Amino acid sequence: QNQAKTPVKEDGRDKTRYMFENKIYPKNRFVLAVISKYVMDNAPTLDQLKSVFDKSLQGSLNVVETIANAKNIKDCGKRYFMQNPLQLNDGNIVVVCTQWGIFNIVKFEKVVTKLGYSFDKV
Repeated sequence: QNQAKTPVKEDGRDKTRYMFENKIYPKNRFVLAVISKYVMDNAPTLDQLKSVFDKSLQGSLNVVETIANAKNIKDCGKRYFMQNPLQLNDGNIVVVCTQWGIFNIVKFEKVVTKLGYSFDKV
């Protein structure tokens, strides 16, 4: 039996998962894992992080947002990983956007590849 490359549930939602650093993640957790690794590897400032993971990747929300700003957003608990804040060396604490679909994840994949991180769709 042939496995489809992009598993889609009956409700039409794309259920692509990503293998990154020997763990399998859904799209939004993949984004969180990559950005967490980037922060550990590069110790970026908030401005540097926001320029690498630009808002244009996600669409309507910042890919990373300070926790203080995120708290002002309606439904911030749905829109950002509020339980997984990342501490930056410049003192900022940021949260990563949870809102990823088949269209905006492609832009994120390109950045991940450009950064030299390897991943597989599973």
